[in-house]
Amino acid sequence: MRELADNPLTRWRVTRDDRARARIYSKSHDLWEHVLRETSIAEAASEFADYLIDGLDRSVATRENGTVSPDRIVDVQFSAFMADPLAAVRTIYDRLGLELTADAEARMRAFLAAHPQEEHGRHRYRFADTGLDPGEWRERTRRYQEYFDVPSEP
Repeated sequence: MRELADNPLTRWRVTRDDRARARIYSKSHDLWEHVLRETSIAEAASEFADYLIDGLDRSVATRENGTVSPDRIVDVQFSAFMADPLAAVRTIYDRLGLELTADAEARMRAFLAAHPQEEHGRHRYRFADTGLDPGEWRERTRRYQEYFDVPSEP
């Protein structure tokens, strides 16, 4: 993390909520299934949960200890990003003091049009599919959720 914090060009965009974490487990499952062996989302979640918790804790710690200056970080809720990706990008650019050129926005619009959200079929990311205990998960992520104002999802 120190190398990132020392690089003046480093910019961060962070998204976070239950569906984003469930997506990580689901994609880990996909990788295992296609590359290594058949597995389940619950097995992938079990394998990666501690690593993800460590990452969440570190993200809070880097904010609290000032490793990365707050003016170099923009937090975007996953649900807001998925609801309106271009609005989220505009917010990121604006908060970082960057210009979102008409050309860049046009290319983003073209990409989104060419790659609709469900182009490979509908995939629902549900925390329930992870097999993790919701009560234990809430407790282990409480610091993170409170610090970043991340709502619990049903």
